[in-house]
Amino acid sequence: MRPCLIDGILPTKAIHLLGGSPGAGKTRFSFGLLEQWLSGKAFLGHASSPVPYCFISLDRPRASVEETLETMGLRDVVTQLVCLNELPKERSFKAVMETACNKYPDSKLICCEGFQLFAGDFINRYRPVADLLTQSSSWCEAKDKTILGVCHASKTKEGAKFTKGRDRIGGTVAWSAYSETIIIVDADEETKIRTIDIYPRNAPEEKHQMMMTAGGVLVPCPKEKGDQLFIHILAIREGDHFERRWLLELAENSGIGDKTADRAIK
Repeated sequence: MRPCLIDGILPTKAIHLLGGSPGAGKTRFSFGLLEQWLSGKAFLGHASSPVPYCFISLDRPRASVEETLETMGLRDVVTQLVCLNELPKERSFKAVMETACNKYPDSKLICCEGFQLFAGDFINRYRPVADLLTQSSSWCEAKDKTILGVCHASKTKEGAKFTKGRDRIGGTVAWSAYSETIIIVDADEETKIRTIDIYPRNAPEEKHQMMMTAGGVLVPCPKEKGDQLFIHILAIREGDHFERRWLLELAENSGIGDKTADRAIK
């Protein structure tokens, strides 16, 4: 078995993809992952093995990336950045990776926001994407690098079905066929809960639920009775808005009376 940067989730020397629709929180999820992983904390119950890293953004300048990190309280934690305005004019996979590795030569994990841009106009075409990922995987193997590519993924629609959850990465199914682990972040617009689906190639699938705090940090949702209500009350106090009717319905389903819920809300 290959060693893993996150046990059972991120095998080394491979391409992994993190997908989500715009606004789902995939970039914030990746920053949270980096923060926990760099500190050696378990991530979603999996042991971490930190190594030197860098974060590449193919679609945002440094100021924008640092603003996101600032809101999460991570600006002094995730510091090894290569952003849009610092990239070479040639935006090929090889040119971008060489730029990042020249700046941070010891990096072993490369988190790349906008990874699908390497496919150019061929994001939906099987053969060009397969070639990109095959060549990228060979590069990872030769250079002892592991890549987590941040991508767009389709939203889950009621009644929609996918043959495999891995196939939700936007474009051709080659994205999932030629990558190792696929992670999908879904946002429930009503509850603001994020569902994290993890699809390792050689390990069981996993599902986790997380909530986003007012600072934009994703934290695991408590599962005990009544805690779903509590986290939404906490969100209200941090500036988010939920309908009282919806909260009372949630309280009733959790076995909590209206008066108790109202006192907590106030």
